[in-house]
Order: sequence, then structure tokens, then C-alpha cells
Amino acid sequence: MNNFTGSHLMKKTVPACGLIAVLMFLSVCSIASASPDSRRNIILVLVDDLGYADLSLTGSSTIKTPHIDKLAKDGVQFTNAYVTASVCSPSRAGLITGRYQQRFGYEDNTGPATHQPDYVGLPESEMTLAEALKSQGYSTGIIGKWHLGQTREQHPQNSGFDEFFGMLHGGHTYFGPDSKGPLVRDMRSVDLEKDDPGYLTDKLTSEGLAFIERHKDDRFFLYMSYTAVHTPYQATESDLQNVDPALGKRQKIYAAMTQSIDDDLGKIRARLDELGIADNTLLVFLNDNGGLVRNKHPAKNTPFRGGKQEIFEGGIRVPLIMYLPGLIEGGKLHSDPVISLDLFPTFMALAGAVDFKGVKPLDGMNLIPVIAAGSGQLPRRQLYWRRQKAWAIRDGDFKLLNTGSGSESELYNLRDDPAESNNIFDGNAEIVTRMKAAHDAWNATLMD
Repeated sequence: MNNFTGSHLMKKTVPACGLIAVLMFLSVCSIASASPDSRRNIILVLVDDLGYADLSLTGSSTIKTPHIDKLAKDGVQFTNAYVTASVCSPSRAGLITGRYQQRFGYEDNTGPATHQPDYVGLPESEMTLAEALKSQGYSTGIIGKWHLGQTREQHPQNSGFDEFFGMLHGGHTYFGPDSKGPLVRDMRSVDLEKDDPGYLTDKLTSEGLAFIERHKDDRFFLYMSYTAVHTPYQATESDLQNVDPALGKRQKIYAAMTQSIDDDLGKIRARLDELGIADNTLLVFLNDNGGLVRNKHPAKNTPFRGGKQEIFEGGIRVPLIMYLPGLIEGGKLHSDPVISLDLFPTFMALAGAVDFKGVKPLDGMNLIPVIAAGSGQLPRRQLYWRRQKAWAIRDGDFKLLNTGSGSESELYNLRDDPAESNNIFDGNAEIVTRMKAAHDAWNATLMD
């Protein structure tokens, strides 16, 4: 059995002292500006490799997701939402730190790779969202996929989370044990003979509901990090019976996995209602990157080009929904470009730390002032991407990109051409020069 000894329960040893001191100072300053009753519970539901068009909300006619649809109807749906990477691990690194992950060398998935052979996970120097919320008095838990390193120092409980159930690695079978690694509860592996997980998605949801029940009288942050709909494609027989019978075999399984996530989101909302805490809980639904569409995988990112592993919209534009009764007016669509980096400062604002700056500068912005008002625009800004040799920048309606394959750069007007089918690079030298200079300036601030 793989155990994580108590000697590693304190993160970062000597370097941690400075971080802890800063967090304590920030805690005293920010909590003083907001009474405990004004802080909101926060639940972040992150799904894995979902195709943009694979919700009934975003156009699917074969996959039914009524609970996700209702969440959007009751909250705000962001129609130009992005993540910081088109693959799992770096996207999660940006999300959990609120900083472009390239700032600390996080260019690709964890594990040995030719382009980052020594990099294996989240650096100890980076403050996590969980650590920041703990400084505000929150109970913190992660259920599901971590994928930010498998060393003891990188364990979620050494990264700000009080409780953990899930896997340290990047994927897991949905039935029984997995050769890639065990399921872990806190610092100990789960004995599957004594704690049969059943279907993994449902087990993760049960663990999340139990966390909510335990902390219903606290202020809590729950990171529900599902593995679905990442491979392997596996579903229960009961879920398969509820999908369109006209679909092919792989499409049926994928649809059943997606609808299982939707069902479990409904269970989370129902539990919040039963406990009387729904009106004080921010519920966020997000995908970690675009769906995998190569090699006949079943995801669909319509109308966008490309998918997972690519710099096109299909790889980085994702569904994002936020729901908080009394603060966010239901049924709204927000079209300003936003990015997963924005969740860190937004969550901190709801935790009472409106002016939270972090130990290192955050790259996102607090979305609450605009979405709470129900109208208005965010300040104009550029959004950036880089993975290996591929890069992109979005500025307003324009997106400049280079796939890193040796071809020329491409320019698109996403308002008129969201499918990135009409390259307008030629004839727009001024726009190209300005955007390339902005990306070069950003790139110069990153680790090589």
C-alpha cells in the first residue's frame, strides 16, 4: 500500500515559512474587511476532455444534459470562455494557481517528455487556490483527478487541501483498480476489496456529497475534478440504456458518460437545496480543454476547429457556467473573453478578499463586478497561449496563432469566423505586427 508519511504533511518546509507568513498576513487583512457571513461556499465542477458541442446546451441533439442546461438557465453562461492549455495537466496548473503555467515552466502533461524531461508537477514555489482560501478560513477538499504531480510534496494535502479522494495521476479506469496508480484517500491508498468504488464517476460524486454534508456549517471550497469523459470509454449498463440507440458503440459509451456527469451535477444541486445552503454557494461548471477529435474519437467541438492538443478554438474554448442565487441573475449570456485564470481572483472576492493579490501576481481578473451587475463589459485585455512551439494570442475579436509545425502564422476574426476557416493574415499587417509584439512581450516574461 502506498502511504504518504506524516513528515510530509507540512508543505515546503523552510521555504514554506515565508509563504505561510504571507498567507497569514493576507488572511488577517482581508477577513477583517468582510464578515464571515458574507463569504460564499464554492464548488468547482471540472470535467475532462468534454467536446464543446456535446451538451444539449451547446447544440447536441443526441446527448441530453438537462441539469447542465438548467444551471445555465439559472446562472450565467460564458460564450467566450477559455482555458490556458489544450491538454489536461498544464490547464489544471493554470487554474489552481491563477497564473499562466508557463511562468513556472509548466508546458505540458506531467511525466517524462523530450521537451521537459525533468518536469514532473506543480512547483513548491507556487501558491494554490486551496492555500489562499484556507487563509480565509475555508475548509478545502478535492475529489477526483489531481494530475499536478505524484511526489509527497506535491500531494493535494501538501498543496492546501484538507481532504482528498481520487487519483494523483492523469486518468483511471472507471471500474476497479488501475495499473497507472491507486485511488487515494488523503495520504493512503484505497483498499478496493474493502472500499469498492463501483462506477468511478458516481463514487466521486458520493464522496463530494459527503464532503458537503460534513462541512455544511463551515465555509468550504470543494473541487470536484471528474475524470469523465476522458478515456477509457466506459459506462454502466443502466446509463447506456438511457442514450440514443442510433449511436455507434463508442458514441453510445461517450454519451452515457456525459449524461452520467449531468445526472451527478443534479445530485449536487439537490443536496445543496436539501441542506439549505444553495443560496450561499457558488457553483461553477468548467471543462479542462477541448474534446479529443483525432483518430475517430467521439467528441465534437462544433463549430470550432480542432480539439484537444491543438491551439485552435476547439482545443482551448470551453463551456463555463457560474451560478449563485441573489448575486448572479439567471439566464444571462456573457460574451466577453474570459479565461480559467479569472476563477482564482473571483473566488477570493467571494471569500471576502476582494483585493487579494497573492504571493505572486495573478494573471486573471475578478469577474464578480460585471456578472453581478448583469450587464457591462470587462476591461479589454489580451489572452495568451503557448505549448511547445505552438502559440496564440486573442485581442478583442482577433486571434493570431502559429501551430508550431513550420507553417506561417494565421489571423482570424473570431466574431465573423469562429470556425477559423478564413485566414485574414494577408492584408492586415498592422494588426499582425501589434499582436505579435504583444505576444513576444508576454513570452519574454516566461520561463524558457
